[in-house]
Amino acid sequence: MAAVTLAAATACGIGGDDGSPGAACVSPGVTSDAIKAGLIYPNSGQMANVFSSFQSGVEARFASENAEGGVNGRSLTFVWQDDFGTDEGNQNAAEALVEREGVFSILELTTATRGSAEYLHDQGVPVFGPGLEPSWSTLENMFSWSRSVSPTSSTTTWGEFVRARGGTKAAVLGVFADPISQGGREAIANSMRTAGVEVVAEIDMNGNGLFSTQAIQQIKASGADTVAGMVLLPQAISLMEAVRTGGLSLKVVLTPGSLYDSDTLRRYGPLLDGVYVYLDILPFELNLPVHQEFRQAMARYAPESQPPERTIAVNGWIMADMFIEGVRRAGDCPTRSDLIRNLRQVRDYTAGGFLPGALDLTAYQDVSRCYSFVRFTSASFSVQDPPHICGKVMPLS
Repeated sequence: MAAVTLAAATACGIGGDDGSPGAACVSPGVTSDAIKAGLIYPNSGQMANVFSSFQSGVEARFASENAEGGVNGRSLTFVWQDDFGTDEGNQNAAEALVEREGVFSILELTTATRGSAEYLHDQGVPVFGPGLEPSWSTLENMFSWSRSVSPTSSTTTWGEFVRARGGTKAAVLGVFADPISQGGREAIANSMRTAGVEVVAEIDMNGNGLFSTQAIQQIKASGADTVAGMVLLPQAISLMEAVRTGGLSLKVVLTPGSLYDSDTLRRYGPLLDGVYVYLDILPFELNLPVHQEFRQAMARYAPESQPPERTIAVNGWIMADMFIEGVRRAGDCPTRSDLIRNLRQVRDYTAGGFLPGALDLTAYQDVSRCYSFVRFTSASFSVQDPPHICGKVMPLS
């Protein structure tokens, strides 16, 4: 019995010669003084410019944690793979990081997470990222602070916001043949109906970013005073051009958080003036302590990413923060299964104050229910009152 106890203690680094926590722990990506994560994102082709600041956000959060001594005495490191934004590339990148690099966990920002989702689940690898696809709401190893799409649920938040601004009839948009956008359209339409906003049209936009004359005519004919949907920047620009030239009278145009970006404001602020954006973070205009920490860390550890307040960089920062929280809760001898099990018990995750409401990680099947809202002006983002709304989660109908 004494021999077994001693062996167990030694395996977990208790009383190790170097005195460090977990000196002899055995787990993929874990050594006596470091934990290695793997990053996946598109870094080539047309997607490269969009995702270039993701690594900078991760690097800044890891470096700031390492400056404080790391997690349980271990520093945080990472290696990365390009998935080219394709399902096959995502699968190959995940296999390379898990089987060749032996990483402890995966942090990914890509439009192709479905490529490796089942593989990483079968391998028991914790995965962190923005929840843009259904797998983030169905697999317990996939952690996200932002779940705007779920196969089973929606939230009243979007509809409550539109209703409070006088919207009564909504045209809800989706991008044709884009399952993420189509899922978002269904969730938003459900939210509008629950809040008492009539959905008078559901419209497909072209995948090439153009908002067609036919779609404008559909909105006109429907009598909509609100347009909402999970559309990206090219579609939003095309929409607003069509709104102004088409003579539409709208009370609310509501778009997702990808438009909340200093570069977008600088280049397209006058064109997008009046557009509302829903965010899964508290906006930088509030200048909270976590915003100051983020700016300082980005300036110190990732000076190449300027200005720092880019959505992609913030995604990297929060993703890294959630990973750190998981490693911390996994204990002195962290294992992948310990991280997944213990982090899934957290009911009040806030990313250090970045999120608009405490996130319940036990309810990962549900969409996020808390969002902040800002409004484009020609030269700034105007934070709406109240700064955020936390609605109710409801089943999709």
